[in-house]
Amino acid sequence: MKHNLKYLASYLSWLLVLLAFDLFTAVLLWLSDVRMFQALILLYILATVLLFFILSFLLIRKERKKAAAYKSFIANPKIDTELELLNLSSASEKESIEK
Repeated sequence: MKHNLKYLASYLSWLLVLLAFDLFTAVLLWLSDVRMFQALILLYILATVLLFFILSFLLIRKERKKAAAYKSFIANPKIDTELELLNLSSASEKESIEK
């Protein structure tokens, strides 16, 4: 759980960006129609926060798989563990692994 919070804290800046964008669009919605603003603002913010946590969960799961693949590769540097690690890595990480 503690590691999940560490990963989640690294994505917190993205939540703030999304909420700032929500605030901007909420002001535009409020300026266009106050009744629609009152009806939709809670749903709008809840959808953003829910989307953030779902995506964060998926990214955390991928990071954990990648960390396990790194540990496996370090413990057993064979071609199959290297291929598994390469499948989970980004393009920039692949260059450093292949060297």
